[in-house]
Amino acid sequence: MESTHTSVEIDGSLGEGGGQMLRSSLSLSNILGIPFSMDRIRARRQKTGLRPQHLTAVEASARLCGGHVEGAEVGASRIHYSPNHLPFGEHSIDIGTAGATSLLLHALYYPMAWSDQGGTLRLAGGTHVDKAPTFDYLNNVWAPMIRVCGMDVSLRLHRHGFYPRGGGLIEAAIPSKQRPQPFRYEQRPDLDRISILALFGQPPEQKRPSSGLAPVAQRMGNAAQELLHQLGFRASFLCSEPDALCVGAVCHVICHFGPLRAGFTAWGWKGRPAEQVGAEAAALAAQFLRSEAVVDEWMADQLLLPLALAQGPSVFLAPQRTGHLLTNADIISSFLPHVSISIEADTRGLQRVEIHP
Repeated sequence: MESTHTSVEIDGSLGEGGGQMLRSSLSLSNILGIPFSMDRIRARRQKTGLRPQHLTAVEASARLCGGHVEGAEVGASRIHYSPNHLPFGEHSIDIGTAGATSLLLHALYYPMAWSDQGGTLRLAGGTHVDKAPTFDYLNNVWAPMIRVCGMDVSLRLHRHGFYPRGGGLIEAAIPSKQRPQPFRYEQRPDLDRISILALFGQPPEQKRPSSGLAPVAQRMGNAAQELLHQLGFRASFLCSEPDALCVGAVCHVICHFGPLRAGFTAWGWKGRPAEQVGAEAAALAAQFLRSEAVVDEWMADQLLLPLALAQGPSVFLAPQRTGHLLTNADIISSFLPHVSISIEADTRGLQRVEIHP
């Protein structure tokens, strides 16, 4: 990756090599007013090039920002993007598939928050999709964490959308003229509480009267609560059985540490016992709780972009060095070569992440 004064050239096959490179590039390009070209897009993936959900992010960014894009089509391995202005106002965007609305929000949120007017985004697609933050992670972890960084967003879930049918809808109200503040946490605040949210969505016509057995969501929540209790942690849980276009099962465990949050998710599928799903989410949370990490591995890479734009240095402890973390650091350095991002293991095996804007 090599930057110039007029544009940034990005090799999309480097590092983690996924869609995050494109989302971060779009955000930074729009905020900084710097064009970029990306070659060999998603070259490391089984299906290379732009997929429909990535194309939606590029086209939405160009439309909202008055930008110009070349090469934007499904399967494209190279694009060139030139921004024009920051996005603002009210916009509705339909991914058209079960593509993750959370990832589309990540591409559009920071430029809109940076603008003088802010706005509202209504995003249709997948709200609970594997390998992407769910709406519940956005609302219960991501949003509180960026508030600690001096930013804000109000989120609403209008419809649940599970893979593969999608059909969900989220709304994000984004205040204007936001600027991130430094985030300095080398020690995790004390644990306040643990909350469990278990969801089992299905089409209304498939819902059956109670058979006397505990519903799927309740069995997931019970299993998560029981395992955490065995490991010495108290937790409360909430079950939900929303209407959806297709069946979907997911269990979240959210850990509250003063103003900080960490979230852990496990997915169900046909033939997998609900108890196994709940136990997996609880085990992931317990592993984090036994460590001294400050942020979970997903928030670690998501914090880099706003903190690189903050008015001062930041530091935090992440549980591990992931490909997403390293790749996002590389993308940020391409657009902001003066920003220093160091990721170093300490004696406990944690990753000390330090950002100097």
